[in-house]
Parts: sequence; C-alpha cells; structure tokens
Amino acid sequence: MDNLRALMEKADELVKAATDLHRVARELITESEQSRHALTVPSPERRRAPCKLAPSSMAFRFAIYPQVRLVYASMSGRISREEVPTLRREVAADPRFDPAFDAILDFHEADLSSMSSVDVEQLAQRTVLDRNARRVLVADRVDTFGLARMYQARRDIAGAHDPLLVVRTLDEALEWLGIDGVYLPPGD
Repeated sequence: MDNLRALMEKADELVKAATDLHRVARELITESEQSRHALTVPSPERRRAPCKLAPSSMAFRFAIYPQVRLVYASMSGRISREEVPTLRREVAADPRFDPAFDAILDFHEADLSSMSSVDVEQLAQRTVLDRNARRVLVADRVDTFGLARMYQARRDIAGAHDPLLVVRTLDEALEWLGIDGVYLPPGD
C-alpha cells in the first residue's frame, strides 16, 4: 500500500511539473507570434507522401496504411480537448481501420496551448486502439512534448500499460515501429 501511495505521489509531482512546463510554454507562445515561431523546430526528417489524407471536419487529417498495419494522424492549428474524440470517431469509422493497427499521432503543427492537465488526464482514459497496438506521439516543440509525456504518464497511471512512445521526429517513430518504405504525408 505504501508503494502505491508513493507511486501516486510521484505521479502527482510529474503532473504538476508537466503542468508548470505547459503554463510556461503557453506564456511564451502567447507573448507574440514571433515567440511562437521561435519554439517551432522544423523537422528535416519529415517524409513526403504520394498518398492522400482522408478529409476531416476538424484540424485533423489521417491516413490508414493497411499494408503495414498503421494509422497516421496529424493535427494542425489550435486543438481543444473536445476535438480529439471527433478524430477518434472518424478514424474508427473508416472501413480500412483495424483497432490492432499501430498508430502515429503527429503534433508537429498542432497548438495544444488550450489543453490543461485535466484535459490530458481525461483523454488518456480512452482509446480506439487495442491494448497491444503500439502508439507513437510525435512532438517536436517543448510544450507539446511535455503534454505528450503527461499523456503517456496518465495512460500508465490509468493502468493501460500499452506500448506508447513519445518522440521528436517521424523518422524516430517509424524506426521504433520497424516500418520502412512508407512515406507519410507532410503537414500543410
């Protein structure tokens, strides 16, 4: 029982640290448009795609690659917690989707500054993927990387223990998944 209590205290410390990091990053982003661009690190490893992304009503796009059992989704613009379930529903409704497929969620062009630690905790409680499906979150900016790590910690605290990795580039994501020869869509 003491181990569980200590683990929960450590998790709360991590969430507080991530929340503080998120707050500082949000302040930097909102200081000026120039500050926002300074936090963006272009990813030279981004791959170009011959495929077409499925249209979405939100700031999401996704592609399903059945031949390598992969779902690729990218987010762009300012994203709120309420929009994420929409992406999940749209992906799950695609006839090519299989919940056992691995997934890459690319936050390269996403502004998650409206997300709170409570939002991340709520999002971490649900998924459309099977327990054994591997998930990779691509986050190349400090603020987004911190939120992605918070999501990873919250999934573990929720008892999910699914294979989940947070990386900075698509190349790292593809390498971890062992996928070669797939060209993922670029952001706009």
